[in-house]
Amino acid sequence: MEAEKTHRGHAAIKQVFAELKAGPLAHMPSKSFNANGAWLAIATVAFNLTRALGVIADGRFTRAETSTIRSRLIHTPHGSPPLGEGYGCTCPPDGPGPSLGSGCGTRS
Repeated sequence: MEAEKTHRGHAAIKQVFAELKAGPLAHMPSKSFNANGAWLAIATVAFNLTRALGVIADGRFTRAETSTIRSRLIHTPHGSPPLGEGYGCTCPPDGPGPSLGSGCGTRS
């Protein structure tokens, strides 16, 4: 009985490690010890927050993987424009803006 409980605990930890290795830890900077430490801390916080969200979401995702929680509960926009593209200033064209006549309100 005790051996089975211990085995299940180890299996749960192995699953967490597998999720982290396949996700954020696969993209570690790896050239700087401090950068890797910061990356690990941020990845751990994000993982724990995602799992906590799964637990408080009506209990439907208590044992779900983080990828399932992200896809079902945390909807990130897939069609967002790449960095450096998209809209610049969002104030009206004839209103006060960074400078008059600077194309404020138009696509950058």
